[in-house]
Amino acid sequence: MSAAMAVASIQSVPGTPGSQDEKDFCGDPAGFSTKGLRTHGPVFSTGVAGGAVFVGDAASLTALSSAPVDVATPTDGSSVMELAAPFAPSAAVDNAADDLFVEHAEAFNKVVYDELFLWIPRYKEAGFQTFRFEDFIDGRVRRLLPSVRLLVLHAASPVLFGVPYAELPQQLGFENKAALDKAYGAHAAKVRPAKMTEMFSMPSLYDLEGSAATIGGDTNKLREGLAAYARKRGGGGDGDAELWQLTSSVEQTAALVCNMLAAAKAHPECLAVLESEQAAILKGTTPTCAITSAMLEDMPQLDAYARETMRVYPPSRPARVRLAQPTEIPLSSGGALELPAGALVAPEPFVARGAVERAEAFSPARFADAASAPTLLPFGSATRAGGGGVGVGIDAAGSRLAVSMSKATYVQMRRMFDEIILGQSPPPIPAGCPVHTIGEKIEVLCKPKMFYELQRGVKQLKF
Repeated sequence: MSAAMAVASIQSVPGTPGSQDEKDFCGDPAGFSTKGLRTHGPVFSTGVAGGAVFVGDAASLTALSSAPVDVATPTDGSSVMELAAPFAPSAAVDNAADDLFVEHAEAFNKVVYDELFLWIPRYKEAGFQTFRFEDFIDGRVRRLLPSVRLLVLHAASPVLFGVPYAELPQQLGFENKAALDKAYGAHAAKVRPAKMTEMFSMPSLYDLEGSAATIGGDTNKLREGLAAYARKRGGGGDGDAELWQLTSSVEQTAALVCNMLAAAKAHPECLAVLESEQAAILKGTTPTCAITSAMLEDMPQLDAYARETMRVYPPSRPARVRLAQPTEIPLSSGGALELPAGALVAPEPFVARGAVERAEAFSPARFADAASAPTLLPFGSATRAGGGGVGVGIDAAGSRLAVSMSKATYVQMRRMFDEIILGQSPPPIPAGCPVHTIGEKIEVLCKPKMFYELQRGVKQLKF
C-alpha cells in the first residue's frame, strides 16, 4: 500500500460532542448509545464526561485490549459513579483462571436457601388480635431489588469479608444484623435511585416491617467500620474505596439476578427450556442440596440465558480510560480511526449490544457457539491499567463469580417457588446509571412450592 493510500485509510472519529450529552446519557444510556451507533457506527465522539469516545464493537474492543491505557480519574472527566469490578479483591491476577465459586458454593447456597425460606410468611391461623394495616397485606409481596441485595450481601459475606454475615456486624461496629442491613440498604438505594413515579406507590409489607430501603442507615458508620476492618486485615483502610468495592460487588450481582427475573417476565418463551434443563440437573437432589459449579456447567441453556440478559440488560459498564499512546481502531467497513494519546475512551455495553445482528431480539441462542458469540461488557472496571489494555467480556475471576452467584440464586428461586410474579405490567425494563436494573419499588409475589410451605408451617389467613 502506498503512503498516500495509507494516509487516506485513516479517518477522523465521527460524531459531534454536545453540551447536553452528559445529561442525555445519564437519563437514558441505552437510548443515547443506540442513537450514536445508528448515526455514526460503533466508534463515535460524545460530550459525555468532557469528551469520551464511545466504542463497542468487537474489532475496536480487541484493539483497545492491547493498547496502553491509564484508568481515568474524576479529575480528568471520568464519573465518580462508575462501579469497580465485582469481587476484585477476592480475584487476584494470578488466579484469573480459577473458579472462585467452587469453594464458596455450599456456604453461599445455604444462606440463599435460608433467606428465601424466610420469604414465605407464617400466617396467623385464624382471625386477628389487632387491626394493623399490615395484617391485610399478603406477606409474600416484597420489594424485589432491596430483598435481593440483602440476600446477596448476606450470602457473599464469606467471600467479601472472610466471615459469615452473622459475625460481620460486630466486626464493623454495628449492634446487630438489622442495623448493618439498614446502613447498607440506605446507602445502596441511593446508587439506584427510585423514579418519581415510584415514590407515590402504596406501602408494602416490606416498608411496614422497617426495610433498609425506607429507614435511614448510618453510611458514615459503615464507611468507618469498613476502613477499620480493612486495616485490621492488612488492607489500605480507605473507607470510601472499601465501601465502593462492597457496593460494586453486591449491587452488580443483585442487578443481574433481578434482570434475569425481569427478562423471564418480558420473554416467557425462554422459560420452558430453562425449566426442563433445571429439572434434569436437579433430579435426585434434596431440596437443600447446594447448586454447585459442576451443576451450573451442566446448564448451558441457563448460561446462554444469563449472557443474553447481560447483553440486553447489562448491570453496569467498564471504567473509562485514557490512552497512553496513539491507537488505531480498525473499522469493519475498511480503514481505521486514529485516537490520539490522552483520548478518553468509554467501552460502552449499549453500543456493544447494538453492534450485532438482530440486536433488538432477545435470543439466548446467539451464545450457543462460543466462537461467534457477541462481546459482553456487563460489569464495572474491566480495565487493566499501566500498559495492560482494556479487558473485555466476563473473563475476570471476580466477574465470573458474580455470574455464578447470580445463576445459582436464580436456579434456587425457581426451585423453591412455583411462580415469581413481578408487580408491574408491562414488565419492568431495567434502567438507571451506574447500576442498570429494575427500580427500587418494583414488587414481587413469590408463590412457594408445597414442600416449602409445609416446612415453613404456612397457615392461610381467615378473614
